[in-house]
Amino acid sequence: MPAVVELSVRRSVRVSAHFQRVTVGGPALDRMPNAGLDQWFRMFFRLPGQDRLRLPECLASSRTDTAGTVEATGWYQQWLAMPEEQRPGCRNYTVRAFRPDDRELDIDFVLHPGPSGRIDSPDAGWAVRAEPDEPVVLLDQGTTFAPSAGSRGVLLAGEESALPALEGILAGLDPTTRGRAVLEVPERDDIRPLTHPTGVTLDWVVRTARSPGSVLGRAALEHVRDGPPVDRLAYVFVAGESGLATGLRRHLVRAGHDPALIRFAGYWKSERTTKAA
Repeated sequence: MPAVVELSVRRSVRVSAHFQRVTVGGPALDRMPNAGLDQWFRMFFRLPGQDRLRLPECLASSRTDTAGTVEATGWYQQWLAMPEEQRPGCRNYTVRAFRPDDRELDIDFVLHPGPSGRIDSPDAGWAVRAEPDEPVVLLDQGTTFAPSAGSRGVLLAGEESALPALEGILAGLDPTTRGRAVLEVPERDDIRPLTHPTGVTLDWVVRTARSPGSVLGRAALEHVRDGPPVDRLAYVFVAGESGLATGLRRHLVRAGHDPALIRFAGYWKSERTTKAA
């Protein structure tokens, strides 16, 4: 059963133009396995105006248990049933870095200012405002990256919302792995050093340079389409904006790639993608 861990903010820093990194920690982190790769979790946090962090009953009771685990079903219905003014924010995030010895975990938040220039999304706004000791609860969900037996090499692709997942996967690959990673970011300032096998090339695609004003993920999709043919036995992991995830899968399947070798995840959907559909 997934672990429920009650932690608190230790620090929050801007690491590049479009990323805010929040470090959380506490003794309860001992109950959360360090799975690596694209390990993800559901994060519960206070919204503006809430005096304390309230949780669905099954999560609230499990964080005091010795095991600190919860049944995978039930919490969502309880969360929806909470009065709106008490219901906490809940978003899915990926582990950016895990330091068990320090009982610390890093979470990277993408910052996309709205038309007013302010950070409008509740989770990114929380990250920017987060002060030390701010409470947060994580519900561990494990990993999804699982290369198929018989696959050969990898193709990884995503825009900035998938960067933490791709970063974890690259760091966790077997050193002999070969392949390519296509990483789309808004600006050159968002490019960062990554740990990866020497046989895996990194293609950074800067959106403002290639496709200014385009839907997130389109530059990465075009980069793969315009690039060299993908090995049909490569295990493909593509994540981020749904148009990128579904579009790349469609492109590869049409080119003869086995769908069973493609893991695609639409983390979110752009309004512009919805209108174009």
